[in-house]
Amino acid sequence: MVKSSRTLFYADSLSGSLPLYSAAHILFRVVGLIRMILFTWLLGKDQFGVFSVALAFTNLTASMVLLGTPSALERYIPLYQNTHNLKAFLRRLIPLCLLIAVVGTVLLATNVGAVSSAVFSLTARALPSPEAMQAFFQLTAVCIAAIFAAACFHMVISCLKGLRFFRAVAAMELGHAFFFTGLAVVLLSGFICKPAVVLAAQALSMALLAGIFGLALIFSLRRTPSQDESLASTGYLSRFTSFAVWGLPSTITWRLLIWVFPIWYLNRKVGPGASGVYQAYFTLANSIFFLSVPFWSVMNIHAVRSWVQARYEQTRSTVEVGFRAFSLLLLAICLVLTLAAPLLRYVFSADFAAGAHYVRLLCLPALLAANFGLVHLLSHLLERPSLRVLALTFGVVVLLIAGYFLIPAYGITGAALSGALGLAVATFLGLILLSSRRYSLSVSSWIVLFCPALLLISNHYLLVVSFMVLISLAVFSPLLFSAQDKRYLIDSCREAVRRYLPQRLVS
Repeated sequence: MVKSSRTLFYADSLSGSLPLYSAAHILFRVVGLIRMILFTWLLGKDQFGVFSVALAFTNLTASMVLLGTPSALERYIPLYQNTHNLKAFLRRLIPLCLLIAVVGTVLLATNVGAVSSAVFSLTARALPSPEAMQAFFQLTAVCIAAIFAAACFHMVISCLKGLRFFRAVAAMELGHAFFFTGLAVVLLSGFICKPAVVLAAQALSMALLAGIFGLALIFSLRRTPSQDESLASTGYLSRFTSFAVWGLPSTITWRLLIWVFPIWYLNRKVGPGASGVYQAYFTLANSIFFLSVPFWSVMNIHAVRSWVQARYEQTRSTVEVGFRAFSLLLLAICLVLTLAAPLLRYVFSADFAAGAHYVRLLCLPALLAANFGLVHLLSHLLERPSLRVLALTFGVVVLLIAGYFLIPAYGITGAALSGALGLAVATFLGLILLSSRRYSLSVSSWIVLFCPALLLISNHYLLVVSFMVLISLAVFSPLLFSAQDKRYLIDSCREAVRRYLPQRLVS
């Protein structure tokens, strides 16, 4: 579905999509980071801690109520677009996805009390008072509304990504970022500062943007008659369902690993103040992971398109070279954040100042989460989501065991290390399982996968020296990049610069 005029609903190439969507997504995350910083000042440490647990619950459950259908939409939309069955495919699947979200939300709404008790009843060492329980009950009700809005939002985003409409994805995400931030700050400034106010603003923003872009997508699809051929068989449903079923445990285990369990268990064992500090600095460190989201999103869609066209070797080379270069770039950013930690403490109020000590360790799970994108993409290509789920499940088991011992004893340090340990196990096990399916990584990629261990070095001088040695090997030796790899990276960067900068600046 490529239009002659480049509107929001235009499918661009890999080199065209990646810089544009990366820039927009970075802006989206910068706005989110600024929003979180504002919330720390407006809510205070304890209230911000409660809000962090509520947000973690909302994000996790929004994925659960869709039963893994967003990942399946992203995977199979390119396939049915190539066979000119796209509109017929979406007409049958989108109503089913919406029905699943409605049923899941209703089930939550009919069990608000039980959900509230499970999520919030242990936010302090002692049992909460009846007044606190009532406040948690109300907060849970708002969370459920936000869950349905988020489910609709992510379903539209998945459709846009599957169609490679990354201009529309960027516009939708940025619209939500600015509207949510402005509305939440206005409400917190004019009303009682409660977490429920923030979640209500999020729900309204996501619902509004999902409705606007969902309708715009429908009108765009109606103007493409070549995609309206009927489906010849019913096999699409079983294939879609199978992929979605495996996508659900993958999403649950992933969110437990990267965020939900560490902050929930820290909240339970240490208290909302500790979870508030953890969330504040984890938001800064997790910018490493969010920088990787546009990279893997664009790479995933284009790799699938190349893979279904039987260009296997080209796909493998592009994916691995891109991964190695991007992972080393993220490691460099981790180093900068680590060295800048003494300055980062001034971003927050005095109550949060002690958290600057944990920036280096919090960067470790963020970088490992970014590297796990390689496992996700390869299992996507090979249609082996079960292997990704198995790897993530083992990772969660390691996380639970490590967290059980480390978090009560070491607090925020234990939360960061347990998350990093779980993600490391999930990544390496996933790649080992994929190698059993006749996809083996190059030695260079394995070396890059071990590089995050540098962040365990506590001495900053030794850390900088180790990183400089690594970069020297990447530039001046074929250990990490061959001559052909380096030429490909240079040419890709030049093409991106020519596309998005005035010609006179690059001539």
